[in-house]
Amino acid sequence: MNVKERSNCLLAPNDAPNNQLLTLVEQLLYPRPLTKVQTIVLQESWNSRGYREIARDHGYDEGFIRNVGSELWRLMTDVLGQKVTKSNVRWMLQDYFQHIKRRE
Repeated sequence: MNVKERSNCLLAPNDAPNNQLLTLVEQLLYPRPLTKVQTIVLQESWNSRGYREIARDHGYDEGFIRNVGSELWRLMTDVLGQKVTKSNVRWMLQDYFQHIKRRE
C-alpha cells in the first residue's frame, strides 16, 4: 500500500473514531494485527484512561494491562523511530498523520 492509499484511511488530526485509529495502528504494525487487549489499551489510552481504570473496567489485572501497553508502545516506537508512550501516543499518531498528509 502506498502513502496516498494509506493516508485515505488515516485518522483526522483532531479526531479519532475507533475504526480510523485502529486502521492507522494496524497499518503501522502490519503484518502483525492488534490483539483484543492491545486494542482495548490503545483505545482507552487514546481517551486518557489510566491502566488501573482500563484493567478494572475490562476485567484484567493491572500489571497485565501495563505489560500489554508497554509492548504496544515498544512496537510503535520501533516502527515510528521515536519513543511512543501511553502519555504521548495521541500526539505521536497525529504527528504521523500530518507527516503523511504533507507527503501527498
